[in-house]
Amino acid sequence: MNDFLTAVRKHWGVESDNRVGDLSFQEDRVKTGNGNQAQVMGSLRTLAIRIFRKAGISNFQAAVEKFTDCTDKFEDMLHKINFI
Repeated sequence: MNDFLTAVRKHWGVESDNRVGDLSFQEDRVKTGNGNQAQVMGSLRTLAIRIFRKAGISNFQAAVEKFTDCTDKFEDMLHKINFI
């Protein structure tokens, strides 16, 4: 039973990442030139989601907009979570 519950939690964790990617990064609207480019961009979006979660950010869309306009704040956040 414990293995089943672990599998369910992992599944919903992936679904949560997919929802955040769709809403915050508009993944469904992004057009890429080839499969490799799509994989790289997907990996970068997943990395961003995990960094935001580690930093305790709950509004991903606002974070994307904030850090797009001010890269110094993004760098400060990366330092706070010991990413760099």
